[in-house]
Amino acid sequence: PPIIPYVEKIKQTVGAKSVILYAPTHRGEGRRTFDLISTLDIVNTDKILTANNAILLIKMHHYHQDHNPDVSLDNTLSRIIWLRKEDIPEINPLLNYTDILITDYSGVYFDYLMLDRPIILTPFDLEQYLAGDREMYDDYGNIATAGPMCKNWNEVMAECQKVLEGNDQYREERKAAQKKFNTFVDAKSCSRVIEVAKNMVGIQ
Repeated sequence: PPIIPYVEKIKQTVGAKSVILYAPTHRGEGRRTFDLISTLDIVNTDKILTANNAILLIKMHHYHQDHNPDVSLDNTLSRIIWLRKEDIPEINPLLNYTDILITDYSGVYFDYLMLDRPIILTPFDLEQYLAGDREMYDDYGNIATAGPMCKNWNEVMAECQKVLEGNDQYREERKAAQKKFNTFVDAKSCSRVIEVAKNMVGIQ
C-alpha cells in the first residue's frame, strides 16, 4: 500500500501527530539471531507516546523482516507498531514521514541526515557487532555524532520525550554531520548523475 495512507491511517487510528521510526541494521545478512527490543518497556513507552501524541514504528532490515518481534505487540491497541514487509516494502520513502529516527549502524543514518531531523543512536551491541559481524569505515564515535548515543531503551525513550517536548539539543551536531557526509543537500542528484553519464559517453 502507498506509504502516506498507511502511516496516516495509523496516526488517525490512535490520534497521533508525530512518527518515531526505529530502523536497525541487519546482523550477519540475516543469518544471525539477535535481541534488540525485548528490553523495551511496552507499557511505559506506550504511556510516553500517548502523552506526546506519537507512535513508534519498528522497521527491521529486510533480511530480518519475516522474524517475529522480541516482544508481544498488539497493533490494534498499542502505539508501538511492528511494520511487516507487506506494510512498507522499502524504508527510504518512509523517511520523509518520520519525525525522529532511532537507528544503530544502518546506512539510513546518512540518508536521514539530509532531512535535518532528530536522530537517536542505539549502539546497544557495538562490541559484539564489531567482533562478530563487520568492521566500520571509521570509529563509530566519529561517525555517530548527530544525536545522543543511548545504552538502553529507557535512555532512548527519555531522549524521544525531550525532542517531542520541543527540546532538540543536537541541531548543531546534526548540521555538522550533514555537511561532513553529504556534499550536496538538494534534490538534484539524479540530474548530476545523468550529466556525468552523458559526459562519459560523449553526449552533449
